[in-house]
Amino acid sequence: MGFIGDKTRFFNPNLAAACSLIAVSSFNYGFDNQAFATTQAMDAFDRQFGVYSESKKTYVLPPGWLSLFNSLNYIGFAAGVIIGSYVSRRWGRRMCMFVMSIYALGTATVAITSRNKDQIMAARILNYVYVGMELAVVPAYQSEIVPAPVRGLIVGTYQFSLILGGLIINCVCLGTSRIPGNRSWQIPIGLFYIIPTLIASAIWLVSSRDASKTRVETEQGRFWDIFRSPHRKRTLLVVGINFFQQATGQQFASQFGALYAKQLGTIDPFVFSLVVACINALAIALSLLTNDRVGRRMPLLLSACIMCTGLLAMGGLGTPRAITDGLKMAIVSMLCLMTFGFSLGFAPLCYVVSTELPPLHLRDATLRLGFFTNVLFNFVSNFILPYCLDALSSKTGFVFGSVSFLSILFVYFCVPECKGKTLEQVDQMFKEGVPLRRFGDYDAPTHWELEEEKAGDKSVVQEVEN
Repeated sequence: MGFIGDKTRFFNPNLAAACSLIAVSSFNYGFDNQAFATTQAMDAFDRQFGVYSESKKTYVLPPGWLSLFNSLNYIGFAAGVIIGSYVSRRWGRRMCMFVMSIYALGTATVAITSRNKDQIMAARILNYVYVGMELAVVPAYQSEIVPAPVRGLIVGTYQFSLILGGLIINCVCLGTSRIPGNRSWQIPIGLFYIIPTLIASAIWLVSSRDASKTRVETEQGRFWDIFRSPHRKRTLLVVGINFFQQATGQQFASQFGALYAKQLGTIDPFVFSLVVACINALAIALSLLTNDRVGRRMPLLLSACIMCTGLLAMGGLGTPRAITDGLKMAIVSMLCLMTFGFSLGFAPLCYVVSTELPPLHLRDATLRLGFFTNVLFNFVSNFILPYCLDALSSKTGFVFGSVSFLSILFVYFCVPECKGKTLEQVDQMFKEGVPLRRFGDYDAPTHWELEEEKAGDKSVVQEVEN
């Protein structure tokens, strides 16, 4: 009980309930992410939205349309990040979550009633507005309401909920994949109704109207202030961590893993999706339980090294002219290794680090740009991956493995250690010009110590004036 007790002592019933409800809202991101990624490999989905291939004697999804289907949704994602940031700043975090949940019920209806390629494409783009609003509000909200010693655990649950939602939807898809007709893909998409209904109902019943306004009223700076010299470095750090989270190729497994496994023909694509989801869930759980003790830097460095190794090895295994079944299984194994590395560090800790670094009066503005960068390079990676896989197959690992190597350098030289420090302490260390690699050892003054120091200075001034 010692380790669990160390965590639970920071929560009272109200805080525990609030953190749980906020974390549950991220399930729908995992539902959408994996439902569409997995249903693409279903024959019924291909028949409904694909074209008949004379050469393959079956229905297939055109590569051009598939690329757009897995990338244009990030237009809605980006719009949602911007909309959610402004809504949560103007009307509060709770109202933003309520509005996005009501909106999600409408987009779920559009998706489940789709009968042609254009409608299912529009449904996914519109649903990602909801997902973007969720990204804008959930990590920021979580970081603001919990004590510093458990901030890594709670903010990281954003990614854990996403993965757990994906695991649930993959289990459902595995069961429905053998159902004939459109019900095989409509049943998983029907789950999109559950979480928004739960969140909207819970928020509607909450009696306290001020619970969601934590820190929101402290936002005073303008957006362009994040590029001015006192804050520019912090802005670039937030942008950098979000860039490397998406540019290192995690989409290879999360978005195209089932299709790639189907092309290799060595493993059931639905079983592969389930295996990847289990690996993700276990790795993220390990990260959440340990990062408030070991810090952010070490898991991020380990994550980047494992991803780099898995991707480069996968690329090397694809170089022989004849790819045997043994090599195919080795390629799939390296893809799983890369997924484990991503989930061990970059997947959950990107959001933790992002919410720790912005200036207190520019949090929404800085996170808006950082998460927009996240969405932008998620879009770029999803757009180019089908073409890379078509041209390079597993040698695509060389491309993303190189970016992963750069992420190692970025984490080592640029990411500060903010474990156990309050947001006010982090803010003060940046103001004092503490070197980034000394953050972990620096004894930063607490908020109360700073207030006492200010009060003492005022007393001295008053005595001098008297």
